[in-house]
Amino acid sequence: MKPKAPTADLRAAVRAYLLARTVAEVTRERVNAVYRDILTETPIMADHDKHCDGLPIMDPEKLYLASDDEAVKRCWAEADRRLRQKGIKPADMEPEYCPALVAESTQRQAEALIVEAGAAMLGEGKGFHGRLLCAGLEKYEQFVDLCCKLVVNEPGFRNPLTDQLVA
Repeated sequence: MKPKAPTADLRAAVRAYLLARTVAEVTRERVNAVYRDILTETPIMADHDKHCDGLPIMDPEKLYLASDDEAVKRCWAEADRRLRQKGIKPADMEPEYCPALVAESTQRQAEALIVEAGAAMLGEGKGFHGRLLCAGLEKYEQFVDLCCKLVVNEPGFRNPLTDQLVA
């Protein structure tokens, strides 16, 4: 049996995913740097009840450990101000939205496009996405990774990141 070649839809989905993933990773780094600066300047303590010994929270992804809701709200407000000032957060983005989470959501949507295009290429019917998720997140990620490798290892593949820089 001859192996299937990537379809145009799969190629497009992989290109979109590579761009979305890059934006998500860079945005997450930039957002976390702003939060780390704020948490260094104005420490928020972890809740004793959450087995954190009341230590200062230095990782923005651990803010859920704080019991001081007002301090967390002040941190979010200051982060909103700084993210907008640095151009990381668009002026028209709602205050409660996080640019990193928005970018990561876009990445997940691009992953879903890869799964959809990969399933169509393999002749899988409806419901493949759900069945793949039910097999476990590791299998889902492996499928996305394999589809990406299938496309990027094709002769003549052009990196969408360098294409964007040249255009």
